[in-house]
Amino acid sequence: MITGVASILIASVVVGLIASVVAGLIASMVAGLIVSVVARLIVSVIVGLVSRLVVVIVVAFIMVVFIVPIAIAIIIAITIMPDQVTQEIADIDIVCIGIIIVRVRIDHNIDGCSWTTSVG
Repeated sequence: MITGVASILIASVVVGLIASVVAGLIASMVAGLIVSVVARLIVSVIVGLVSRLVVVIVVAFIMVVFIVPIAIAIIIAITIMPDQVTQEIADIDIVCIGIIIVRVRIDHNIDGCSWTTSVG
């Protein structure tokens, strides 16, 4: 009788230990997987937002530093009145870092009072 009770107690302790170890391993694996997926998702979202923010900042910098002055120069060159220009042909070349080249050509015919402007 005592040996039967002792064997049942030993068996239940061993089964309980095995079950708790297996349950702990499974819970640990599931928790690790969930944490890994959530961490990767958070990192990818942060990297995506930062990269888009960097692109927006770079585009805004290019607009402010290069394109706006070029547009102002083109507007000023186009609005020059014919009687203020002493040459018949005025070529204005604006070169920014060898990439952006804008040519504004103003052809003046002061005698016939006609003038053409081409931008390209």
